[in-house]
Amino acid sequence: IENERTYDCATANLFSRVVAGVVVHVFIVPLIIFIGLVGRTAEELDPLVKSPATLTPQTILGNDCVCFGGGLQIASGADIRVVHPATRMAVMEMKWGLVPDMGGYALWRGLVRDDILRELTYTNREFSGEEALGLGFATMIGDDPLARATAQAETIANKNPDAIRGSKRLFKVMQEEGEDAILLAESREQDGIMRTPNQVEAVMAEMENRPPRFAD
Repeated sequence: IENERTYDCATANLFSRVVAGVVVHVFIVPLIIFIGLVGRTAEELDPLVKSPATLTPQTILGNDCVCFGGGLQIASGADIRVVHPATRMAVMEMKWGLVPDMGGYALWRGLVRDDILRELTYTNREFSGEEALGLGFATMIGDDPLARATAQAETIANKNPDAIRGSKRLFKVMQEEGEDAILLAESREQDGIMRTPNQVEAVMAEMENRPPRFAD
């Protein structure tokens, strides 16, 4: 996900396109779009925020802009989040007398420690990208987040796409189900992948020390 301008991310974030099935670009657009969102219900806005987390392709965030309020929720939905150390971030809703919504609590569950999330929510304290790494909002930091995110995308693109998709489904099961359901889901995913052409190609490419040629 690429934030291309330094507008407040809470004003408006629109998903524009999927690149190579891996990277989703987010463009920050002027306040006029935000005006169009005012008055919408949570049910109408939630799909926008949850999109990165529910997309079948892996979503990778490269963020070097201000990321307040709804922008933080959108960023939190990515599988991997690369931010600039100086990126400004905040759970900003309390500043305006509101509670975090747009899927924030669902997305932050498992990412951010409960007491830390409470402090950030109750105080709407601003924090940097560097601090976000320790808090759980960022996976890694970099002076060129887009370049690092792109490098991650290229690495993932050279893995068995069936195994990547299966792993993403398992992460969802891990967050929502108990141990028995997790073990059963693991077995089903593995049985569906083993000895398939893409899995065999992953083994052969590794043994022959060459780039894989997967059928997506």
